[in-house]
Amino acid sequence: MDDLSLLHHWTVSTYAGFGDKTGDELTWQVDVPQMATKYPYIMHGVLAMSALHLAYLQPERSREYLAMSVEHQDVGLAVYRDYMINQSDINYDNVHSVIAYGAFTIAYAFAWPDRDQPLVEPSPHWRGLMNWAILLRGPGGLGDIMSEKRDWLLQGPMAYQVRPDIPVDEGHYEVPLSPIAELEFIIDDSNPNVETLRKVYNLLNEAFHKSRPGTGCIGYKISVYRWVSAVPNEYLTLLCQFDPVAMVLLAHICVLIKLASRSSWYMDGAAERTLKVVEELLPLDMRHWMNWPKELIANEEVMNFCLGS
Repeated sequence: MDDLSLLHHWTVSTYAGFGDKTGDELTWQVDVPQMATKYPYIMHGVLAMSALHLAYLQPERSREYLAMSVEHQDVGLAVYRDYMINQSDINYDNVHSVIAYGAFTIAYAFAWPDRDQPLVEPSPHWRGLMNWAILLRGPGGLGDIMSEKRDWLLQGPMAYQVRPDIPVDEGHYEVPLSPIAELEFIIDDSNPNVETLRKVYNLLNEAFHKSRPGTGCIGYKISVYRWVSAVPNEYLTLLCQFDPVAMVLLAHICVLIKLASRSSWYMDGAAERTLKVVEELLPLDMRHWMNWPKELIANEEVMNFCLGS
């Protein structure tokens, strides 16, 4: 009966945390359970996420639900890993199932409860915070598959994952949001990483514009995911080195992560956790750059006023 209860919970509640914009959730409520009848590993993913959601909703029973979640995740993940290792096995028929399970792994990386362990050594904790980004960015990762299999994905339930962007002129917007525009002042021409940091700044500006209400383009979550997929590898290296400017830019994308968490339960608290670690690692004379993202993330009314969200 446990599995039936978990499946029921998926169809009435958990599914709503997936998708990106209004209407996408039907893919997860209807198409994904149908997909699971053909691909058992997707059923295990559905049940794992449903149990993880119940652990989130009912902390007094979290041990019980987490055990269920781990059991199903272990089975489903073994199949998914085989696809990721042997990507020649991904074809027109199964590509949507692979992308669906990839979404489960990213949600798991955001939601797994050991994320709240105390910060003892910054480096491993930092890697834990960024696991979701690694899943998107790793060589042959989910982002690469979505790019390579885009034509196939456009013809099925995961089509929204490759929803077209707003046309952008050379990756720039003429009028950045003013707090984002101010970030240019910390990217000094004398910085040896100036080219990388300016590219990340431009991508950050794009991410805010593409997800603003009324653009008719992409939602907050996909905007964050695409930002992570687009930033140069050199930027990820700078983050691993705790480069202050790189970390300030990351702190600002946390505003979009917070907005995405309004409709994606597994992202709840991710923005706050990342900001906390960034602030602890930043030099004291750089911490004032945290004021804008911290204010918006802490105050929903300020967020709504500033971004029209």
